[in-house]
Amino acid sequence: MKTNIKQEILLFFIAILPFIFLFIVWNKLPQEVAIHYNFEGEADRFSSKNSFILLSGMGLFVYFMLLIVPAIDPKKQIEKMGNKFFMVKFITLFLVSGIMCFIIYKTVNTDVPIQFMMVILGLFFAALGNYFQTIKPNYFLGIRTPWTLHSDEVWLKTHRKSGKIWIAGGLLMALSYFIFPLQSSSIIMISITIILAIAPIILSYLFYKKETLAN
Repeated sequence: MKTNIKQEILLFFIAILPFIFLFIVWNKLPQEVAIHYNFEGEADRFSSKNSFILLSGMGLFVYFMLLIVPAIDPKKQIEKMGNKFFMVKFITLFLVSGIMCFIIYKTVNTDVPIQFMMVILGLFFAALGNYFQTIKPNYFLGIRTPWTLHSDEVWLKTHRKSGKIWIAGGLLMALSYFIFPLQSSSIIMISITIILAIAPIILSYLFYKKETLAN
């Protein structure tokens, strides 16, 4: 796959954003920072602020993984996605770095509810769902079940239908933060996430069975 230097510079910059933000607010961070929250949005696990250095590297890890995926794709289908693959990488890195930056920001500004992460995740699901139908059959990206990998037609139908579900579910998750009480946010987020994870699996099986019966 031909490398677009400008695009890669942008992606790399997004990947290191948590490091940049962490450097800016480092002196404002307490020695112990929250690394886990319960269903009520209360911190229940703490660690040294040095742990944020390692966590901030998640964006870089994802960036390099996505950089090498096209080269090891046996079907070379990812290469055919062209600029659409760039958008998938952009959305994924934006989510990873965005969550990390939000956690750092939340640590400095303790009055910000952790449930606001619903908005970030919801918009991510919606954006990714929009690009589902552009993902060609491969072994790395998309909904990889035994049935989608068995048939290109099942792959296409599953991603088109699931994409619409992810867009609707993602937007609902983002809006839920502004509509429902904060105490309910965690339950809503987990419930929608489970539905978005299970729906594609069920759909792929149903499309496969329909294709099998038709043949």
